[in-house]
Amino acid sequence: MSNLVRLGVSCALLLAALCSTQRVAAQLGADTASARLGLSVPAGGGQGPLTTWLAHTESDNVSRSAAGVTGAYESVGALFNVERNRDRLQSALIGTVEYRDYRSGAGKDEWLGTLGAFANVSIVPERFSWAFQQNFGQGRPDPFAPDTPQNRENISVFSTRPELKLPLGARTTLILDTSYSMRRYNESTLLDSDAVTYEMGVQRLTGPSTHLGLFVNRSEITYDQTTFGYEIQSAQAKYDRMLSKGSAHAVFGTNKLTLGESSKNGPVIEVAWQRNLTARSNLTLSANRGFNDTGRLFEFSLNQLATTPTDVLLSADATDRRTADVMYRLTLPRMDVALQVAMVEDVFARQTALDSDGRQVGVDIGRRLTPRLSLGAGVQKEHRTFKISGLVNEDTYERFWLTRRMTPHLSVELRVQKNQRAGTGAFEERAYQLTLIYIPRLQQRT
Repeated sequence: MSNLVRLGVSCALLLAALCSTQRVAAQLGADTASARLGLSVPAGGGQGPLTTWLAHTESDNVSRSAAGVTGAYESVGALFNVERNRDRLQSALIGTVEYRDYRSGAGKDEWLGTLGAFANVSIVPERFSWAFQQNFGQGRPDPFAPDTPQNRENISVFSTRPELKLPLGARTTLILDTSYSMRRYNESTLLDSDAVTYEMGVQRLTGPSTHLGLFVNRSEITYDQTTFGYEIQSAQAKYDRMLSKGSAHAVFGTNKLTLGESSKNGPVIEVAWQRNLTARSNLTLSANRGFNDTGRLFEFSLNQLATTPTDVLLSADATDRRTADVMYRLTLPRMDVALQVAMVEDVFARQTALDSDGRQVGVDIGRRLTPRLSLGAGVQKEHRTFKISGLVNEDTYERFWLTRRMTPHLSVELRVQKNQRAGTGAFEERAYQLTLIYIPRLQQRT
């Protein structure tokens, strides 16, 4: 309950500032998590700081099982796309949350979606700041089975990080920070854990928009109900640069995973490159590798520039995860296109049965037929192979939507979605959604 209270307080503080929000980049259609969960996210959502909706859904397989149980549910949801920047406070509330009420025992009522609240307070400008973050989302207790109402649980991650910057000259800064992260699982309580990270580094401004740095850090992960735990140490060189039409970020180094008396070494790689190719198109490339745990991966999957597969495998073990991602967005006067290709590989330290390779391809296309009428279609394919068992799972999510704007703030949307899996827990589902969308008028300023 305390985690929900923290999330509620974070949301309330940020919502109180909605009247002075700044638009964040719009998101076309349903993202990876929304497609997997079958959320009623409107295709027009994300074009303002707040989108709300009320939906009714009829499904021929609401349980997503081989038996194919017909059912229905009502849902109410909101999409937040908010950030605020002031001299001493930077805050953001980004994500989608939906409450689903199942009819006639078709399922257990639940909260779905992913939501992140962030606030950074500059206590002493440019010298000492304190950041707070709360993330909410879902995971699958059984990583081999598909995402179904029976194989889904809520996860909450709260973190806080003070940071101290001490000048060592006109262009060089010593950075000291520590962070505490608390991860809590609704059902898999054996995974409840805490992580403490200490970091120290030297950063130098080498150009008007370029930073170079050397950093070392150590993370200690402990579990509440077991004595199992481990430590991750790393040494890294960092590069950050703001480009005229984008940004570049790179980290290269080494990290060491210590589990009791044993240890493993491996490289650390973080690359993110974002560029506005034209006034209407944007390209993002990213790649990552390093030792991580479930809590950190879950938090990372909600924050990165280009979303690699958000299907984080729930485990108390550490994994050497490698990812690569390409995302392209095109916005034309009457058409929007979003394309994503991603790959992920997990190599676990002890729980090798979870070692896997994954691929994901997704595309959304939206077309405005008239100022009031638009339609669109999208498809998301996810493929995962577990190396030890040879098990192969392939999930496909197809969707089509038609949206009619009734007033400047009110729209109606009809959506047809087909979800299917080949592999463990194979199923096929067709769902039909009717959604009433309300986008309030809020002042857009920083």
